Amino acid sequence: MTMTLDGLVAGPHGEMDWVFSSSDKTTQDYAHDLLDGSDQILLGRGMAKEFLDYWPTHELTNEIDKKSDIKTFAGKINILPKVIFSKTLDKAEWPKVTIAKDIASEISRLKSQPGKNLILYGGAGLVHSFIDLNMIDEYHLMVAPIILGKGLSLFANLKSSRKLYLIKTTNSKTGVVILHYEPAKE
Repeated sequence: MTMTLDGLVAGPHGEMDWVFSSSDKTTQDYAHDLLDGSDQILLGRGMAKEFLDYWPTHELTNEIDKKSDIKTFAGKINILPKVIFSKTLDKAEWPKVTIAKDIASEISRLKSQPGKNLILYGGAGLVHSFIDLNMIDEYHLMVAPIILGKGLSLFANLKSSRKLYLIKTTNSKTGVVILHYEPAKE
C-alpha cells in the first residue's frame, strides 16, 4: 500500500493524486515484482469499482509510465483472477472475479491451494479487517514524502496493536521509502 508519512492512504475527500506524483522506476519495479509473485488479487467492494474500471482502460499518461512498461503491469492486473470481499455484492460485473462474504474462510481456502502469493490492494476497511484477523503475512508499505494532516488512515481503529519485524527497506529517488515488514512471532 502507498501511504503518506502520517499514515494516510487518501485525503479527506478520497484524494490520491499524490500517489502517482511520487512514483518512479524504483516504486514501479517494486510493484511489478510483488505482482509477479502473486496469482490472486484481493479487493474490497469499494476499491474494486475504481480499480477494476481503471486498469482495463489505462493508457500511458507520462514519461514514467512509458519507461516502466505500465501496459505490462496493467496486463498482469487484468489477467489475474480477483476476489472481492463484500457483504452486499452477490455477483461480479467484471470477468475473472469471485465474490466472497467471509474473509477468514476464503483466505483459508485460497492458502490451502498451490500457487503463488495473494496480493491485497485494499481498500483501507478491508485491510483493517485482515489485520484484525491476523491474515496478513507481509506488509509492503510505500511511504510517500507527504503529510496530508487529514484523511483516511491505514491503521486507525484497529482492535489491537500489532508488532512488526522489519525485513528490508528500499529508497526511491522521489523520496518514497518502501518498508517490508512481517508480523513478529508471538
